This record gives sequence, structure tokens and C-alpha cells, in this order.
Amino acid sequence: MEKRKNTAREAELKWRDVEKWTREEIKKTLKSQEIWDTNLDDFPGIQEEIMEVAKEIVGRIGKMNLIKTPKNIVLDVGGILIGFRWSEMLKEYGLSEEQSRYFASTVFEDPLWREFDLENEPFDAVVQQYLEKYPDLAEISRFFFGHPERMMTPRPKVWDRVRSLKKAGYRIYLLSNYSSHLFRAHTKDAGFWPYIDGKVISWEVHRIKPYKEIYEALFDRYGLRPDECLFIDDMPANVQGGFSVGMPSILAETETQVLLLMDHLLARKADA
Repeated sequence: MEKRKNTAREAELKWRDVEKWTREEIKKTLKSQEIWDTNLDDFPGIQEEIMEVAKEIVGRIGKMNLIKTPKNIVLDVGGILIGFRWSEMLKEYGLSEEQSRYFASTVFEDPLWREFDLENEPFDAVVQQYLEKYPDLAEISRFFFGHPERMMTPRPKVWDRVRSLKKAGYRIYLLSNYSSHLFRAHTKDAGFWPYIDGKVISWEVHRIKPYKEIYEALFDRYGLRPDECLFIDDMPANVQGGFSVGMPSILAETETQVLLLMDHLLARKADA
């Protein structure tokens, strides 16, 4: 196990070097300080230019032999395969920017949120606890929890990359914190499903990231070796959780980063 942890740590440090260099290359080429940290949809006029630069960069990275090509890619769902639009949703309801931030920090940072993902009790029961705990937010809470389909945004470009990764020979797995209610609402029509080899979602096993039990549940269910996987998540704690069980893990916080990373993995396969 210690050898696996060291291998994962080495991969993490090498990727950080790649990430730093890639940021600099994109900024230098496009003369922009915002590209890496922003979604492509915010730059509709230069999306193709961004991705052409990204492809050139990952092509070069792919020849640098900096990261061992994994057999299995393990993906988070929310923040990786789909995006979230809770801020827009709350503004559509009529909240101001400040009110939206207050609601989000209150709801998402409360320990009750973990109860959705653990699903030791029904979704509606946890919602009721929110209503009782925050009576001043009851009306907006009913709206927010009552329309889960309005919380998410599809990422068809990412789904297309998943298809390409599968075609290139990678096996694709999902590892995500989600309640069954929200998971089904957010993924029922998603285009990535035909390319998924397996999944462990927190509501199924009543365990959540970043604790080791949920990662081990994935390894045990599908007979995976941690050091043959690459885990991609948008939360630093979850990435660290992956390293703690010997699985190379990478943080990707925006759609742009996800696409760039997936193109890198495709380039590595092409050069293999």
C-alpha cells in the first residue's frame, strides 16, 4: 500500500508541473488571464480557438511521459460530467446575488447536506429538517429542492470526450456523492451512460467521499487496482481522499480543465 501511495503522490507532483506549464502556455498564446479558470461557454467567440490551443498543448504533454497512462478512469459526476447552475436558478426565482450566496452557503455548508448523499433517511425527510432549521428560507427551499432538474447544466462536449476515451480503450467508472433523488434527476437523460463500465454512488453504499470506504467499495465491486486508475474530481478533499487510498487523482474545477485533461489522456493513448 505504501508503494501505491508513493506512486500516486509522484503522479500528483508531476501533474502539477504539467498544469502550471499548461496554464502559462494558454495564457501566453491567448493573452488572457481568465481562460483556464472559466468555462468555455463564457467565451462563445473563441471556443474553437481555445480548444485548438489546448489540443496542441496536450499533444506535446502526451510525448513527455510525465504520467503513467491508466487503465481505468474514475470520474466524479457533479462538476465533472455535468455542471451546476444553482446561482442562476436562485436568481430566476427572484433572489439577488447577495441573497443567492447566503442561501447557498447556508444550505451547502450545513452538515445536513451530507445526509442527502448518505441517504440514511429519505430525501423528503432531510428537506423537512432544512425547513424546520431555517424557517426564514422555507419558501425558497421548497422551490430549490422541488425542482432538481433546474439545478444542473449538461456538458455534451465532456460526454463526447467520454465516448472517445471509451473508444480509445479506457474503462470508465463513476464515483460520486449524490442522493438517489438528485442523481436520477440530473443524469437520467445524460449522454455518457453508454460508455460507463460501472459506478459507486454514495447513496448506494451509505458512504461519502473523501472517506476511504467509498473508494474501496469501487475497487472491491469491480476488482480494480488503485494504482491502475486515474480519479478526476472537482473537490480538493476528494482528490486527497483518492491519494490516501493509493489512487492517482487530479483536481479539475471547470469544464475547460476537464476537456483539457481528457484530451491529454486521449493523446497519451494515441502515442502508446
